[in-house]
Amino acid sequence: MKTTGNSKQGDTAPYTFNQSSLTRKGVKICVTKGENTGELIVKPKRAGQPKINKIELLDINGNKVTKPLSYSDTLTVKAYCTDMEGETVQFTLWEDDAKGEGHNTINSINKINAFPVPGTVKKGVAKANFNMATYTMASFMANIQVAKGDKNEGKTHEYYATAEYFGKLEASNNVNLKNPSHHPNPAPTSGNKSGATKPPAKQQPNQRPVPPLSAPKKDTYKTPVTPKAKTQSPDPQGKIISAEFVDMVGKPYKSMKFGTHVKAKIISKNMAGKTVRLKIWEDDISNVLLFEKDYILGGDETFITLFLTAQMRKDGDDWKEGNEQEYFLEIEYAGQSVDSEVINVNDSAPKIKVAEPAVSMTGVGTNKEGKNNEKGVCECEAKVRAFIRMVRVGEGTGELIKALKYDKETKKNETVYITHNFQSGYTTAFGGNKITDLSTHPQKNYGGSTAAGAYQVMRYTWWWLNGEELDDDKKKTGIYNKDHDYIKKYKISDFSAESQDKICIALMKAQRPNLIGVIIKNEIENAIQKDGCFIWASLPENNDKSHYKYKGKLQPATPLKVCIEHYNKFLKEELSDISPLHLKKGFLKDFDYDCCTGRTKNDKPSLIGDCQHCKQDHYDVTDKVKWQTQFDSKWGNSKAQGIACKKTCDDILNKVGLASTSKVEVDKYQTAMENKNHTSLIINTSVSKEAIQYIDDQLNDEKPVQVGVDHALNYKGGALNEGTTDHFVVIIGKGCDNGKIYYRFYDVGTKYENKGASKNNKLFLENDYSLKGTTVYSGQTYTVTQVRKNKKK
Repeated sequence: MKTTGNSKQGDTAPYTFNQSSLTRKGVKICVTKGENTGELIVKPKRAGQPKINKIELLDINGNKVTKPLSYSDTLTVKAYCTDMEGETVQFTLWEDDAKGEGHNTINSINKINAFPVPGTVKKGVAKANFNMATYTMASFMANIQVAKGDKNEGKTHEYYATAEYFGKLEASNNVNLKNPSHHPNPAPTSGNKSGATKPPAKQQPNQRPVPPLSAPKKDTYKTPVTPKAKTQSPDPQGKIISAEFVDMVGKPYKSMKFGTHVKAKIISKNMAGKTVRLKIWEDDISNVLLFEKDYILGGDETFITLFLTAQMRKDGDDWKEGNEQEYFLEIEYAGQSVDSEVINVNDSAPKIKVAEPAVSMTGVGTNKEGKNNEKGVCECEAKVRAFIRMVRVGEGTGELIKALKYDKETKKNETVYITHNFQSGYTTAFGGNKITDLSTHPQKNYGGSTAAGAYQVMRYTWWWLNGEELDDDKKKTGIYNKDHDYIKKYKISDFSAESQDKICIALMKAQRPNLIGVIIKNEIENAIQKDGCFIWASLPENNDKSHYKYKGKLQPATPLKVCIEHYNKFLKEELSDISPLHLKKGFLKDFDYDCCTGRTKNDKPSLIGDCQHCKQDHYDVTDKVKWQTQFDSKWGNSKAQGIACKKTCDDILNKVGLASTSKVEVDKYQTAMENKNHTSLIINTSVSKEAIQYIDDQLNDEKPVQVGVDHALNYKGGALNEGTTDHFVVIIGKGCDNGKIYYRFYDVGTKYENKGASKNNKLFLENDYSLKGTTVYSGQTYTVTQVRKNKKK
């Protein structure tokens, strides 16, 4: 029986049963008066009405704040709830300029976090943390406005938090933070003392009703697509043109099964780089909110991946609707909202796995001078800076570092991020050693590693960036190569803070040429898992595992979810022109990037994804992948050469560091099969979708892909391979003919390079997701039947 903190005195003693009480078989109440005692066992029942009973604003350890805290501290807010298990509570932190406690309209401009921080109710409690060090403008804002009758903010700033659920808002107690700008006047030598502070107000939860239950805005864009949809109206401001659910090639969805991904396609005007809040509602009399998240629009056309979870189906369930629900999207910006078309979601629809299409950068990539927001911040540079700050957290030199905190509820240590001296990272070497000379990289071994500075640059990396050629042991060979003398090329004169930030950009550009372009497109998951993880071991290649091994095992890395959270937080600050980095405005142009496209002066447009016709990325890896013919004596006599197409395709892959492909099921996508009688070819559309996405991912990583093709039904009696595949070719690019997407391939089945490597060897993407095209050397029509997966040698 829990007794700590539950003792109360008096003739009456109120007590509130929170959600955790429902897990108990009973709650025993003991009453003592003199020598007499009494006991009552109560079995709490659900209140039947969701309710926030109390909110507390505490320190990072969950203790009550009894003295002023620092702006380097973290505040924890807890909401004690009833009948709200699993629900999301939205928390907001405010600086208080009103008399007394509680939420007041006077504080409307004192909101600290631009968007509420969500917290999920677990065991009756929802909580969120506010790291005050990350709100770098908070103390400045607090000093701008003072409470009525006060001349200044005084020694401390008062803060409180609010929690909102279904439109109801509750306020916490106030806590004080030391005012870093306060300079007390000298004590008076005579007369009455001035500057006396007001006595602290009584600590108690405050409640204030706000707008009615959450509901979509009225004057917003709406488009019905089913008989049950009721309303239709455009966006009054004309900023959101349309919003709909589509598949990979842009076809609208009408229904889909829970447990699948869906794309929200948003067409907007002059909204590139703007943050919007996307919500999913069930279209019903009461419009149940099922999902909400903030996104940044990439341009006039943006695709956002959503996942229709089983929990959404449960949350939106209504016995009056049978087995079908209707959903719509709402998009809020600057106080407005936009509804998408309504689509049916039901349990009997076939399961669809939607491939990830490219995000169009139209409206951003075409702006040669770079797109600045209302604060004059280049949004492309803001994304790159936010990514760099995220990297530094993982490397242990950022504004946040990992720490362990004991959770009293779970009785386990959990990982938290606490504030850290960002600027000290520039003078930190491996093992916490201090760098005292920033005229150049220290080039010292600090007890096991030469890593130094904010980005933990190794000594051999510094040598290579200075144009030094290295041997297999990463030692200097004495050979200079100006092609990778990035230090000289970008005028990096020393190892100062600004120079280290530039070195980070140089590393990204030198080691993963696509990375900055991917960041600018705001494809941060790809930037982390497909590029950044190969530069920094702290970034994950797969969930929370590094690409790199230690003693034969993959090293742990910062979990992808945490990386994304850090990036999004830093991006909001960067877009507000708040940055601790030393990069000067215009730094992307200094590194030859045609700002806001992510394109360097020598880049192919294929890396940008801003094709005006197909709205997808184009790729070309022919500069790295060389064509071969199967009619080569290395394969043996003419008979052996005649069946060496697979060996030749494997050799093409081997030459770029990839292993020969395998025919086992887990190593390939079987996209098509001839029927039992070999009289027709049957396309597996769902597998083909996955295979196409896989090809795109590999081309984006500058890797060719081997595919099997069928060119004649019942070829050689259907005895080859799995009875369908007749030949193998290698895909080495992607493009479009006036919007019709194709994949270019090398055909090894000819002796002539002008035919085997012809730019007219194209496999076109059809409506059923099959790939079909004609080979130049014979005029035969190829249909892709297998896509082989790549593996490293």
